[in-house]
Amino acid sequence: MKTLTRKISRTAITMALVILAFIAIFRAWVYYTESPWTRDARFSADVVAIAPDVAGLITAVNVHDNQLVKKDQVLFTIDQPRYQKALEEAEADVAYYQALAAEKRREAGRRNQLGVQAMSREEIDQSNNVLQTVLHQLAKAQATRDLAKLDLERTVIRAPSDGWVTNLNVYAGEFITRGSTAVALVKQNSFYVLAYMEETKLEGVRPRLSGGNYAARQQTASLKAPSTALPQG
Repeated sequence: MKTLTRKISRTAITMALVILAFIAIFRAWVYYTESPWTRDARFSADVVAIAPDVAGLITAVNVHDNQLVKKDQVLFTIDQPRYQKALEEAEADVAYYQALAAEKRREAGRRNQLGVQAMSREEIDQSNNVLQTVLHQLAKAQATRDLAKLDLERTVIRAPSDGWVTNLNVYAGEFITRGSTAVALVKQNSFYVLAYMEETKLEGVRPRLSGGNYAARQQTASLKAPSTALPQG
């Protein structure tokens, strides 16, 4: 009787171990075949290359590399006195042509009012043509002034968004040309993990799906599925 009981116990234990092994194998098979996972993933973020729209000497650098800055915070400034003088000169030209246009407008008005009884048609037309020429010059002067004002505003280089300053390559006293990249900004809250999934695992990927953890350089980031996934191959 004891021998029979012992055999039944060994058989039950063996069956339990077999069942547990089967369950473990099945769960592992489901995890590796159906659960969305990958070893091919990397961190990324949106990076903005910042370049000035004006050229000149850098008069001040207000940040340092790897500094966290806020949107519209001043990064550096470029030769403001020179652009301020250019704006003042353009404003003086506008004032001159405004006065000249007012004078020519009064003169043309008088001649048009007097008519051909007091002077020739050629003189009247000439006065009107002079007025149109001055008005054209006034419009050009106003456009030049507006451009000078815009250039002055662009001597102050500001952060386009919150983020970290990186690759800072400018120094006070250095001459910088228009369009040359001076610094990059890694946008805050733009970090994401780009994961390349196998095609057989795409069925389990859904938008906003929370995943496991992604470990890199002793840091851990939570995985969340984007709106799309890129298959391998």
